[in-house]
Amino acid sequence: MYIYPFERTSGVVTKHSNYMSDSLCNSLLDYNELVTEKKGIFESWLQDKEILEGNMLDELSNLIALETELSEIMDLLDVENSPHYQQIKKTLSDMPILL
Repeated sequence: MYIYPFERTSGVVTKHSNYMSDSLCNSLLDYNELVTEKKGIFESWLQDKEILEGNMLDELSNLIALETELSEIMDLLDVENSPHYQQIKKTLSDMPILL
């Protein structure tokens, strides 16, 4: 790694890197410490995210089913309200029932 042979003790640089500035090396080490410190919180957020994504997929499936049902209802209403259907319905209702 390019940080080698950088070392620090209690925030004080004891060895310098051959390739990077001390401030960059300090920043990289600080970042790694922060990532390690926050690992549990981050994993908890990832688990919450997975649960929420699962809920979202369930709700999306429900939405698609409801939209399909709405489309079918709208189609039935279109047929019911069409003039041709009304005429056929009247004609059938005027016919005597033969048993």
